[in-house]
Amino acid sequence: MTLYIYKIPDLTESPHQTVPYELGTETYFFEFYWSARHETSYLSIYLLDSDIKTYLCKNIALINMVEISRYIINDRWIGGLFLMSDKSFDDGYNMATISEDFYLLYNDTYVGKHV
Repeated sequence: MTLYIYKIPDLTESPHQTVPYELGTETYFFEFYWSARHETSYLSIYLLDSDIKTYLCKNIALINMVEISRYIINDRWIGGLFLMSDKSFDDGYNMATISEDFYLLYNDTYVGKHV
């Protein structure tokens, strides 16, 4: 088992950002989107195959300690992905603090339940 920590981009620079992350042998593209209306961040994950986006999940609300990977139904995805923070679970986030206080934790051998 290997744990990886991935930084969330600063959404104050741009409320919609795409970041490539290497997870295992694949490059996954993470689209982060800040919703001013809902005051929360959303995540979509896709793979690029010959310039064609294959979405593994779309617009998943980022909630502390919630398993994001449970919404991914794709044979190429392996492992668990969680939004984590070293702060109290009661502490929320805003557009400025999500990149400072929160991160994505990826476990390459985790097997969870899918929705």
